[in-house]
Amino acid sequence: MAASFSGIWVTPVGTLLWLATMLLPGASLSSAPLGVDEICAAYDLELVSRLEDHALVGATAPSTLASAAFTILEARAACLSGDTAAAVGLYEAIPLSRIGMSPFHRMQIW
Repeated sequence: MAASFSGIWVTPVGTLLWLATMLLPGASLSSAPLGVDEICAAYDLELVSRLEDHALVGATAPSTLASAAFTILEARAACLSGDTAAAVGLYEAIPLSRIGMSPFHRMQIW
């Protein structure tokens, strides 16, 4: 039987799941070690974001951005083939640091 609490439906199962995540933080899925797929995905997301940021700000030479994009593709291929160590090495060799940028760079003003 579900009860309404301020317009939110609360079920016994939902309540138990909420209590379990609050009382047992070690049982959370986020505390599990990263697997191969997650490592590759995390590196890829970070570096593609950096690539976009450098391109938006215009602070990096286009040839450097192109080289970084091709290295990301090589790292993806290494991840797909199961060679995580080589992929991580490729990702870490990309010379794009985090760049300070205004959030307005991401906005399109018409």
